[in-house]
Amino acid sequence: MTNLEKLRAAIIEAVPEIVERVDKEVLGYAYWFRLHKSWSDEEILECVTGVQPKITLADVLRAIPGGELTLVIDDMGEFGWRTTGKRDVYWLGVYWNLAKDNLDDQSPETIDFLTSVLCNG
Repeated sequence: MTNLEKLRAAIIEAVPEIVERVDKEVLGYAYWFRLHKSWSDEEILECVTGVQPKITLADVLRAIPGGELTLVIDDMGEFGWRTTGKRDVYWLGVYWNLAKDNLDDQSPETIDFLTSVLCNG
């Protein structure tokens, strides 16, 4: 299992509404295919099977457990750690690509960092 797959599973476990979001997306596809293409149920199911939910930065932040350290992100997408009750932030040099707000579009460094945070290494 890749880090992306581990991370995706951990985020979905922490934020289960993500699955409901993809279910609605799949239903939207099914409706469109039935309406515009006159596809059968079997054809629709084959087309939408394996559709992965889009995981956004908001989903990632909701999945991160609280504790003594708080994960923060600045307006450029850089992650940092802040100790609870303190103002100083230790910036990590790891960035979320804000222009592509989808876990699948993030750099390997970002995926590895988030995997270490959410999957215990």
